[in-house]
Amino acid sequence: MTIAAGFVCREGVLLCADTEQTAWAMKLHGSKVGHFEFDGGRIGFAYAGNTRFAFSAIQKLQKRLQTVKPKDALVVIEKVLDAEYRRNVLSHPDHATDASIPYTLLLAIWSPTDGTKLYVTAQTAIQEVNEYECIGIGDYLGHYLMRQAFSGGMQQRDALALAAYALAGIKDYVSGCGGMSVYVLLQNDGRVSVLTSLHDGVCSQLQKYAKTYDFITRGLLIALANEDSTDSDFERYLAEVFVPMLIQVRQEWTKLREYRLAQFAALNPHLGKDEAKQLFREFSLGLSPAPPSSHQ
Repeated sequence: MTIAAGFVCREGVLLCADTEQTAWAMKLHGSKVGHFEFDGGRIGFAYAGNTRFAFSAIQKLQKRLQTVKPKDALVVIEKVLDAEYRRNVLSHPDHATDASIPYTLLLAIWSPTDGTKLYVTAQTAIQEVNEYECIGIGDYLGHYLMRQAFSGGMQQRDALALAAYALAGIKDYVSGCGGMSVYVLLQNDGRVSVLTSLHDGVCSQLQKYAKTYDFITRGLLIALANEDSTDSDFERYLAEVFVPMLIQVRQEWTKLREYRLAQFAALNPHLGKDEAKQLFREFSLGLSPAPPSSHQ
């Protein structure tokens, strides 16, 4: 069981997934996202469904792409994925009745000429995604949590926050989804990074705070509709309870971020203030420094 999602962002593509893997009576944990290089390009991937079949397709794809010219990559990807799905899924005698046999892939494909593009598979078909896509057993809740907040051209940092919030809610609610969250960021300049919900910063903060946030905002909604309280009561609740609670959390997160930035700057005294801040932001996303002209 899985929840995985991909987001097309201003700086590239973000892929994410939980790590719980359920098989019969066993519950295991393992990454369902990753990336690899081929001549002239990079692939980021996430999968949902049958783990063995999905990863077998990824392995075949990685091997085949090592001998392919960059301009032919998408054609080869389509052929390999078509053949592998027919071989492992459609040829299986129980594929129409056993829900544990099929799988779905999200692919982020980078090339120096086209930047990074996101694709999703549906059996033997592959389709480009222009905004975001969810796959797996938790996809219905993922769409509910992401659709209203996502916008085209969203910055990758904002998409990362949205993904962390949505995955936290899905793992808390949907059976078969759980464990650590893993994020792969594939930039338009070819840089790639891997983060988890254990890393300091927005991923771990939203993982821990999402449930509390949902609780207090639902309380605000109920207070808004309460006919037994006056407008003054609601204004007082908003001003004295709700807003101070959020401000306190924001201030705590800001204090932690500034502390980590100060530590980084102290360890790199040769950097100017702005340069230290920029590099810290990139390192906090797991990215190696970009050339000066590539800084977002």
